[in-house]
Amino acid sequence: MTLNNHSQRVRTLVVLQNGDLASGSEDRTIKIWNLENGSVKMTLKNHSSWVRTLAVLQNGDLVSGSEDSTIKIWNLENGS
Repeated sequence: MTLNNHSQRVRTLVVLQNGDLASGSEDRTIKIWNLENGSVKMTLKNHSSWVRTLAVLQNGDLVSGSEDSTIKIWNLENGS
């Protein structure tokens, strides 16, 4: 399976607690992928530069660090 939806290089990946995959890219987005069928479930947009790192908190929230010098915590239930 090849996952292809970012417009620029992918820089970081993390597997989520539910088995989905999160990818962070130079296109300043984070994609949440369903690994069963390869579809994008959600696109997170709020960084002004590329996404450098991703991590998952114990409560299931996603944390992203960016070249824009910010760290964001995302609730994956609603994408905020």
